[in-house]
Amino acid sequence: MAELTGLERIKRQIIQMQKDEPFFACMSLYLNFIEIDKKTEKMMGGYTMGVNMKGDVHYSKEWVDGLTEEELRGVIVHELSHIMFAHMLRQGERDKELFNIASDICVNSLLMDNNFQLPKGVLVVNREHKIELPTIKGKILIEKTDEKTAEEIYKEIERQIPKINIGKFLSKSGLDKAGFDKHIEEVAGKKLSKEEKDDIRKEWQDRIEQVYIQSKIAGKVPAGIERLVGKLRENKINWKVLLRMFIKKQMSGTENNWKKPNKKFRVFGYHFPTTRAYGVDVCCVIDLSGSISEKDLNDFVSEIVGIAKQYRNKINLRIVTHETDITDDYEIKRANKEKILRELKLKGGGGTSHKEVWELIKKDSRDMSNRAIILLTDGYSDIEKKDNPKLPVLWVVSENGTESKNFPFGKVIRLED
Repeated sequence: MAELTGLERIKRQIIQMQKDEPFFACMSLYLNFIEIDKKTEKMMGGYTMGVNMKGDVHYSKEWVDGLTEEELRGVIVHELSHIMFAHMLRQGERDKELFNIASDICVNSLLMDNNFQLPKGVLVVNREHKIELPTIKGKILIEKTDEKTAEEIYKEIERQIPKINIGKFLSKSGLDKAGFDKHIEEVAGKKLSKEEKDDIRKEWQDRIEQVYIQSKIAGKVPAGIERLVGKLRENKINWKVLLRMFIKKQMSGTENNWKKPNKKFRVFGYHFPTTRAYGVDVCCVIDLSGSISEKDLNDFVSEIVGIAKQYRNKINLRIVTHETDITDDYEIKRANKEKILRELKLKGGGGTSHKEVWELIKKDSRDMSNRAIILLTDGYSDIEKKDNPKLPVLWVVSENGTESKNFPFGKVIRLED
């Protein structure tokens, strides 16, 4: 019998998954496997597999030939999972190699829960959903990997690594060789526009939903997929509408001014006060640690400034920026979007903390009854229930930010993709 080609072996594994893993088998049918030559492999930086958001999986035949049947099956589902979780679209301003490691841990935790095997030497999560990563000195422990997103795992690693260049840390610890696949941003050699990315993401979300329903009927939904589908089903109301509703709610109610009589009633000989809606002090807290994209920052500031202009006699706008420490704190007298954006500089790589923000708010001596706090962040920070300022709080969470349930107080809205 002639030896099977790499593609034939891959197809055989997908067929064999139909019985025990119908969800992954059906989803794998949307993948397009492409064998690469030595030249292309070299261009991929030595990686033996590469995957893009469209579903193109580039593989080295020599490497695939060296895998057992069980390892090959695990590798197929590994690449598929990166697409289902949209990891190629969620890197943002983060370090590419470190985010690759974090997303591998996230995916391999799902594979472990479903008893898939992977090649030796990759980042394997144990049965307690823990993984130890080697460092130059000691180890980094990541726990509860089944409950964390790639972004949360990335933040944990970043917090624990020595304060040196991330690339230098990865090479010295050997983590730069822990992965076998490359996440490719291009499709057919070209970068995708935002509209194309949105279309591809929606296409995969629809596929996941359809296959999930079929698997649910058959009673064979893989571990961890319920959570993924639940996240995809989150309703998204336009965040700008919700932001305006929040601010307008803080201005509800009126106050009387007896020194300025109401002209409508003076003609009848009555002295009634004029009334006006309450004003509100809005403190906008902006996380500049680098996980917020330029677009998210621009959209958020544009909307806040627009609201401030619309209600210019009723809103006092204050902007506080921070990473681990507060970097700026100023009041906006005449809101000018261009001026604000010039002063706000995204930093990146410095970590995030909200501790100083809460201290600043506590020290503010102004009347607590007409104040509100709006925070733009990805949520990967030290936000604790005990820090609740007992004021109206609105979290505006950037694209790919942490899950809404991780905010212990306040209301949460999410920027649209």
